[in-house]
Amino acid sequence: MNVTTASTLVCLVLLFPLLGAALNGLLGPVLGRRFVNIAGTVSIFAAFVISCLVLASVVGAPAGHGSITVRLWDWINLGGGTNLTVGMDFTLDALSALMLMVITGVGFLIHVYSVGYMDHDPGFARFFSYMNFFIFSMLTLVLAADLLILIIGWALVALSSYLLIGFWYDRPSAVLAARKAFITQVIGDVALVIAAFLIVLNTHTLSLPNIFARTQAFPAGGALVTGVCVLLAIGAFAKSAQFPLHTWLPDAMEGPTPVSALIHAATMVTAGVYLIARFHVLFNLAPVAEGLVACVGMGTAVMAGIIALSQIDIKRVIAYSTMSQIGLMIYAVGIGAYSAGMFHFAMHAVFKALLFMAAGNVIHALHDEQDIRLMGGLHARMKWTHLAFGAGSFALAGFFLFSGWFSKENLLGFGTVSGPGGAPWILYAVGVGVNVLTGLYAFRLYFTVFQGEPQTARGFSVKEAGYSMLIPVVILGVLSVIVAWPLQFPLPNTLHVFSDFLNPVFAGSQSPLTHDPSFGLALVALVIGSAASLVGIGLAMRLWYEHRPDPQVVLSRLPRVIPLLSYNKFYFDEIYDRALVQPVKVLARTARRVVEPDVMDSWVQGIADLLRGFSLDLRAVQTGLIRDYASIFTVFAVVFVVVWVFIAR
Repeated sequence: MNVTTASTLVCLVLLFPLLGAALNGLLGPVLGRRFVNIAGTVSIFAAFVISCLVLASVVGAPAGHGSITVRLWDWINLGGGTNLTVGMDFTLDALSALMLMVITGVGFLIHVYSVGYMDHDPGFARFFSYMNFFIFSMLTLVLAADLLILIIGWALVALSSYLLIGFWYDRPSAVLAARKAFITQVIGDVALVIAAFLIVLNTHTLSLPNIFARTQAFPAGGALVTGVCVLLAIGAFAKSAQFPLHTWLPDAMEGPTPVSALIHAATMVTAGVYLIARFHVLFNLAPVAEGLVACVGMGTAVMAGIIALSQIDIKRVIAYSTMSQIGLMIYAVGIGAYSAGMFHFAMHAVFKALLFMAAGNVIHALHDEQDIRLMGGLHARMKWTHLAFGAGSFALAGFFLFSGWFSKENLLGFGTVSGPGGAPWILYAVGVGVNVLTGLYAFRLYFTVFQGEPQTARGFSVKEAGYSMLIPVVILGVLSVIVAWPLQFPLPNTLHVFSDFLNPVFAGSQSPLTHDPSFGLALVALVIGSAASLVGIGLAMRLWYEHRPDPQVVLSRLPRVIPLLSYNKFYFDEIYDRALVQPVKVLARTARRVVEPDVMDSWVQGIADLLRGFSLDLRAVQTGLIRDYASIFTVFAVVFVVVWVFIAR
């Protein structure tokens, strides 16, 4: 792949979504729904075709030539001997090609689904414009080869997610959710900008390839590289909804279901995983930061899994499962298993987008009902959605030979030999527990929604979704079963197409924590992990399908604090409200009551009174008599002469 070809591909893959956003935003309200549907979906399909060409170019490149950085134009030249320039630099390599395929491929199916889902919404043109703009923002982020361009893409993703979450701006809950998501992500943005400042200060370049080539500026294990990586991790935690910056993700379900599928399952929330993987060269020099990332990821996976067990909103259950699965990805990149983390990212994008869209079919059929307690018995009335949701649930739970099994067990296998503090088995054991939790909440949702009998009259009259909403769900359902088969097997010395593809990006800079487990150890870990998933699925079947025992009986036998913590999401929202929001409100009210009238208003009023008095005094001088003006002129002339003669010299 030469520079000219790479430049053309970059321009086209960025241009198509941006053009779609502009056309939908400017002409959509005038030309109507059909134009918007075509422009919105064709633009993303065109970007997907270009992404396939990028993938083919990377795969077909000779060894050592699969990565190329192109500069479209020089943007800013600071000059002054600093040699610090900002260029429109973009990288095409295995990692960016993977991200392009997921963003545009899954994104295209979600856009097709949106044609049916948003069919009767009056803001359809604005919706597709926002969706296209989001795809453009994500592509800018993952292609960026300049630190400033990466930050711009990072900020554009936050902006477009704010617009999409708050799409139904006439709902106060949607506005509050959008505001909460934006503010939380800004915390991460600030951390990312500070990290970028420290990186540039020590490497004297904004180019990512040059930064990674100048790692000698960061002594291994030193305070500087550890601090930089911790700041990068904070940015990743905010974008990927990891503890303690996780509370925005469930509230973001206020947006339309396609938004949840695109942003909160397949693309945006995994940007944090991508960020850590892209800066792996720095993280490999900071084992303390890597350990922090691994612990936070696994801790979030456990916490979110526990919360998902008690939620009653169908989209919130899937949202917390997203948070949990991203926690596993963060854990993987935290222990240096970058390829394993990215493999789970790709598989998760498929089956989680499927689950969100299948849930959207259910919500649509039940006239916007989202309470799973009012569902049930839909398997006979929504057969295709039921089958697809079942495939997604098996993949999420890590059932044998489904896509989630390949990626999750591949990820946990590295946990047997890699981990912070020289004790990998601790976090690995927690990961096995996450497998049990995942099977429980995934099939609690499946059995409650689709099995049993309808709980309301609406459940008897539901109909299957239309083709535009059903076909993408069925395609993703099929992919959830077969997509991982030709890519990666979770045992050493077997099929490893995916990791071999990413190896040029991560080779030569693997974390000192990471090495492949032996075949025997990996086989034992595979059996244990698979058994844990089966235990979770089996328990869910006993509780929510067979009701032996009834879930309420089990709940009554647990310590009261456990269900309270789960249902109330560990009270994080209440804690943050008491610790952060309420003190600011009290300070604002106090300032309004005391500082504003007694301090701010008083000195403003004092200046006004002073100027008013001065003007009154000055007015008295203006008599209108020539002799008075002549006298004043004479006095000031004498003063000027005296000052000039005796003082100025």
